[in-house]
Amino acid sequence: MPSFKKRTLLGVAGAITAVVAVACGSSDSDPTSANVPASQPTATTSSAPDPTATSSTLPVVDPTATPALGAPAATAVPPTLTEVPSKTVSGTLFDWRIDDIGQGTKPAITVNDDGIPSVSYMLEAFGGYVMNAQLFEGGWSITEVAEGYFYGPLDVDTGPDGQPRIAWHDHQADTFQPNLGDVEYAALGTDGVWKRKTLFDRGHDGWDTRLFIDDNGTVHVSGLDPIEFGGSGVEYYQLSSDTAEPVVEQVGSGPQTYRWATSVAADGNGRAYVTYYDQDQNDLVVAVRDGGEWIRETVDSVGSAGVFNDIMIGPDGRLHVSYVTLGNGSNGTVKYATRDADESEWVITVIAELSAITLGFEGARNITSIDVAPDGNPWIAFGDESRTSLAVFDGSDWAIEDIETSDDQGLQVSLSIDPDGRPHIGFFRLTNRGPLDGVIRYAVGTPAG
Repeated sequence: MPSFKKRTLLGVAGAITAVVAVACGSSDSDPTSANVPASQPTATTSSAPDPTATSSTLPVVDPTATPALGAPAATAVPPTLTEVPSKTVSGTLFDWRIDDIGQGTKPAITVNDDGIPSVSYMLEAFGGYVMNAQLFEGGWSITEVAEGYFYGPLDVDTGPDGQPRIAWHDHQADTFQPNLGDVEYAALGTDGVWKRKTLFDRGHDGWDTRLFIDDNGTVHVSGLDPIEFGGSGVEYYQLSSDTAEPVVEQVGSGPQTYRWATSVAADGNGRAYVTYYDQDQNDLVVAVRDGGEWIRETVDSVGSAGVFNDIMIGPDGRLHVSYVTLGNGSNGTVKYATRDADESEWVITVIAELSAITLGFEGARNITSIDVAPDGNPWIAFGDESRTSLAVFDGSDWAIEDIETSDDQGLQVSLSIDPDGRPHIGFFRLTNRGPLDGVIRYAVGTPAG
């Protein structure tokens, strides 16, 4: 991987019932209405793939199997490749190819050392799914990872074998139950089989799941055990090998809500970092796991700073964080914070202003995503309901380019930069807000001119 991150959580029991209908049902608080997905828009070029279809030549997933981390690399092309609708857009920084992968929401993206992108996404519904799409020379290989009732965002990263790994929240039942819910992890083997493992299964854990896999193959996951369901806040999960028991720790955040996102990364020594928004103090906080103890540090305390955060660590050990400071109504400011690992002061830069942020369960989740380019400079993808954009730092100045502008952007963006310095971005366009549904989009940029 080109950097140390791809690209890339004690409430009142009496309040649980009222919150459940809002947080896990439809927009009119009827959870049983969340099982009817919106229709896929008509393709303008070639036919879009059926996102629920899987190749008949792929073996069936064994949900009890332990994923083989660090398996030998394989170069075999998956058995089924699909051509999808595609368009090109010319920009001042990049010329963009944009593909419509299929029906779903809340995508995440990773790119391996061979430049192969994997886009993972889901349908949050009773009878929903987790899907993964890999782009090869002949088209997209789109496979179903799991069926069930899930919550996003999920996250994806690349393992040492070059294959994608995914983490997400599984409600564990066909109806929402506050005492159920776990963190699920799946690894794609070189044989084309998705193998799954439960990382934690106590209470209702693993909301706003984020994933990072370090160079040793150790899996780092952050998530929330939300206050809405009696939880105690931000959690950290670690899987050191395929035979080890997962490590589960509280980072010391105290009770937190599910809606503001977390992020996780690890440095070259395997030291884990988790960022989150402290809703009590309205601050961006980074928690560092040092010798088994979590040490918390405030990054930005001006205004409501730190929602929709994303952290990565460059090859030089420098910390990079993107996030949003909320304004009034639907306004917000995209910011970037950085410091060396041995520094104490954070340098904070304003990147852009947003004016169309929708909050709530069916609104924004991860609207910033950060990665480090091969030259060591940070890039940030961000967006709201009116735009999906990329900010590029050249060492002295930030340049910003809109990838797509419309009034139906899905308030989710994920960035990964390949070894050749090309940005790969996953996002989605809304087709329905309640229950949430959309069209997954993938954009890759090549330098303009």
